[in-house]
Amino acid sequence: MLDPRPRAHITAPSGWLNDPNGLIHWRGEYHVFYQHNPFSTSWDAPHWGHVVSTDLVTWRHLPIALRPTTGGPDTDGCFSGCMVDDGGDAPLAIYTGVRNVGDELVQSTCLARATAGLRQLVAHHANPVVPGPPDSEATEGFRDPFVWREDDGWHQLVGSGSHRSGGIVYHYRSANLVDWECTGVFHRGLANPGDPMDTGIMWECPQLVRGLDADVLIVSVHDDSDVGRRKVVALSGRREGDAFKESGVDIVDHGSAFYAPAVTVDAAGRTLMWGWIQETQTSAGQMHQGWSGALTLPREVWIDESGALCSGPVAETSGLRTTLLLDKRVELAAGEHDSLLSDGAHAWVELTVDVSRGHGVELHVLSDPAGRESTIVRYDHAAEELVLDRSRSTLSSEAITTRERGPLTVTDG
Repeated sequence: MLDPRPRAHITAPSGWLNDPNGLIHWRGEYHVFYQHNPFSTSWDAPHWGHVVSTDLVTWRHLPIALRPTTGGPDTDGCFSGCMVDDGGDAPLAIYTGVRNVGDELVQSTCLARATAGLRQLVAHHANPVVPGPPDSEATEGFRDPFVWREDDGWHQLVGSGSHRSGGIVYHYRSANLVDWECTGVFHRGLANPGDPMDTGIMWECPQLVRGLDADVLIVSVHDDSDVGRRKVVALSGRREGDAFKESGVDIVDHGSAFYAPAVTVDAAGRTLMWGWIQETQTSAGQMHQGWSGALTLPREVWIDESGALCSGPVAETSGLRTTLLLDKRVELAAGEHDSLLSDGAHAWVELTVDVSRGHGVELHVLSDPAGRESTIVRYDHAAEELVLDRSRSTLSSEAITTRERGPLTVTDG
């Protein structure tokens, strides 16, 4: 039986994993924290799990870095956040603390100082530094701070929701990371259920990618009415003072499993992004395997000349390729097929496909010899779509099989 745990993706040793948090490149090490429930494969009272790498390929698990503080503003969970270098001996984490008060879920911005070596996070005595939403417009959530520094001080974005416009992002300023002043709404969406760019009931995990001539605001669109409507959108535009002027919008990832990405800038000046890969199996299946969720491979993201967000695998992922298994040229007529590899559960496949004659192409992976199970990657030339077909990926009753699709226009064949 194949080990279902991915080899190259970050997973928790056991229990639940969701959003990546606190990304930072610190003294030669890449640190990735993540939302983690170590006690169960279902979501509850998040802690911060922790992995570290020097090459973005091989990861080492470290002890849980941040735990809820009994009686504190994060007593019921340490939600998502970021990490900044404020010139101290170790970085500072900024995250959302959650506390249940009666029927109300109080969400506030909290701080935690990393110990030397960045192995543990210790809650700040000033918590919470932002006790909650600045006004009555916020009707859904107030969480996932994203912080950066400029010449005029520190800036903070916090995701929320509005009864008037669906998702909104608040903007704050500070000189010292402890005392924060809200300057208003950084950007707001337009609630329009049914539209592919519907902004849902709130925006989570706001991230700002900076470019020379343009910026991109990334938000994760949350809607309790239908989990399948969760998506991540990139809002192109420009930050103007304490607000964002939008000029375009697009989907970051067309798969339904991708959510809550976070970004950081490393010592080489690259903007790196990780996202949460949600499980595609039932709760019983997750419980049976003992762990749930994974993070994407790291991506490098940048803004192109049109102001759109682009992404690709980081160069270091070439280190995952160790042995050349096959190198050949295949010419197939319509309806023909060819076997590339007969065994092996893990392979890096690079294909150059000529579809200039108007035909599509399919790549079947993880296929059993009897042909009962197979996962298909298909280019549909007529529809101009790339399709990931998991309808026959497994015979297991614990799996949720779907077809994912995204637009792909081929201009040169």
